[in-house]
Amino acid sequence: MKGKFSSMWRVVTALVLTLSLVLVMAALAMAAATAEFAPDNGPVGTVIAVTGTGWVASETITAVWVGNEAATHTLSVNEAGNLTGTITVPAGATVGLTYIEIIGSASSWQNFGSAFTVTTVTATPVPTVPPIPKPTPIDIAGSIGGDWIVTQDIVYSVLGGQAVLTIAKGTMALTAMGAPLQSISVTEVCFDLPPAPEGAYIIGCAYDYKPDGAIFNPPITLTLKYDPGKVPAGFDESKLVIAFYDTATSMWVVYPSVVDTVNHTITAQISHFTQFAVYAPGPTVTPTPTIAPTPTPTQTPAAGETNTWVIIGSIIAVIVIGLAAYSFLRKRRPHRPMTGGTA
Repeated sequence: MKGKFSSMWRVVTALVLTLSLVLVMAALAMAAATAEFAPDNGPVGTVIAVTGTGWVASETITAVWVGNEAATHTLSVNEAGNLTGTITVPAGATVGLTYIEIIGSASSWQNFGSAFTVTTVTATPVPTVPPIPKPTPIDIAGSIGGDWIVTQDIVYSVLGGQAVLTIAKGTMALTAMGAPLQSISVTEVCFDLPPAPEGAYIIGCAYDYKPDGAIFNPPITLTLKYDPGKVPAGFDESKLVIAFYDTATSMWVVYPSVVDTVNHTITAQISHFTQFAVYAPGPTVTPTPTIAPTPTPTQTPAAGETNTWVIIGSIIAVIVIGLAAYSFLRKRRPHRPMTGGTA
């Protein structure tokens, strides 16, 4: 009896030791395996990266979205036991705190989880394009006298001083039809401008003053601002001018202009209304000069000196004339008959 009890005790002891060893190994395995999740929050569709180490080589890992078990993902473990994969926040996930659980196929006791907060989708606001401000027309009827002369200085500044028109007292202001000018308006034109010729540039927007063809005597002052950041690289700002587009010739015509490179303004005197813009003229082509042949100088004898050839020519002329005279006279001499004596 005592021997049987002793045998049973040894068996129980062996079982206890074996179970203890298994539990210790499982605990060690569980302690060695790791899993990390990033990010820990986001809306539906967010991709969560899962990484870890210490897993059983090549085992398959299942990731379960707790609360939506249908949304499972399969992760992989490489030969070194490193865990990699991604989990996507499933459609229909409840906003708020939830839980992600991963279970190993070869080590089912290795059960890791991570808290994750599902957030609402923040709609990206659609940028609102601000409307292009439209300058308010100015009524100048009260500033025009009976003789169509401006009775007081008029300053028409628009768009925060982007374009400033100054009409001095004493200026005659008429419409294209010759009537006294009653109002002035301007429109900023930033698109579909007439193209500048090759090598020239329109800087920024143009300003179309109305009424078309209004005339001023003496000319009035127009000042336009420009953005130095839009000036072509290498172009000298001091060479900028104000130009208007001549519809009759389809060309930009420049005005003599004064540039303020500190305040970035250009000023010119204009005598009529049309479309004006800041203009960077193209390079002026210098014509190649024609080289005239160098004339061969004629030698002129010095004062008091007789040219040798003049003397020689005179002598030859005298000789020729003398010979001609001698020949002529000899031909005219009468012929004398010969007389002979008696022998």
